[in-house]
Amino acid sequence: MVTNIQLVEFVKKALSENWGYCLGSFGNILTPAFMSQKMKQGYGVGEYNTKHKTYLQKFLNKRVSDCYGLVKAFVWWNDGNVKYIASQDRNQEGAFNAAKEKGPISNIPEIPGLVLWMKGHAGIYIGGGEFIECAGAPTGMFKGKIQNGKVVSGSKFTHWFKDTYITYVSAPKTATVPVNEKIKIDLNGKKKEIIGYSKENVIYVKLNNQDVALRTFAEMLGLKVEWDNTNKVVMLKC
Repeated sequence: MVTNIQLVEFVKKALSENWGYCLGSFGNILTPAFMSQKMKQGYGVGEYNTKHKTYLQKFLNKRVSDCYGLVKAFVWWNDGNVKYIASQDRNQEGAFNAAKEKGPISNIPEIPGLVLWMKGHAGIYIGGGEFIECAGAPTGMFKGKIQNGKVVSGSKFTHWFKDTYITYVSAPKTATVPVNEKIKIDLNGKKKEIIGYSKENVIYVKLNNQDVALRTFAEMLGLKVEWDNTNKVVMLKC
């Protein structure tokens, strides 16, 4: 099972690695042989990639994708490699048509991992009004923004849909504690005060060692306890 939450993390990684845009690709390493193959491919693919040969040469031996190729790369990912599955090969139009749940961008629900669609193009909504797309050459990876049901930065997507290759689950709750906030807990009538701070989705609690109070505190917030031996703090993870 691959989930929408995992898809979001995957495309964030592709953005941070600055994948290039190559029509007809899906997270492949752009070797000279693969580039030559994509410049000869039919249905307009070769013509497009040949037109952008100079751009593509900057991504030799790096990963490339096209727009919906980001989704296929995620679904077909196999321990750092992409395993092509012919029965699942489709473009953004095929994915949009197959979707059972979809709607106009004006009423997009707050569900990270939705696929955004417009005729000929797709992107991935990552939550908080932001999306990631692999736009055509020479743009490549790009983060866009949606405000009040309208795209204000990035490709002008018109619709959203739940991709049938993705299992949609609820995002984990983010527990937050103000920096250096004194947190009071009550353990069997005995009050205990601890100092904590948060960073991303982890609450760090400054203690010398693990104790039962921390486990109680974690249970109250639905968190897991892990001891960070390097920094000598307890990490309470969502």
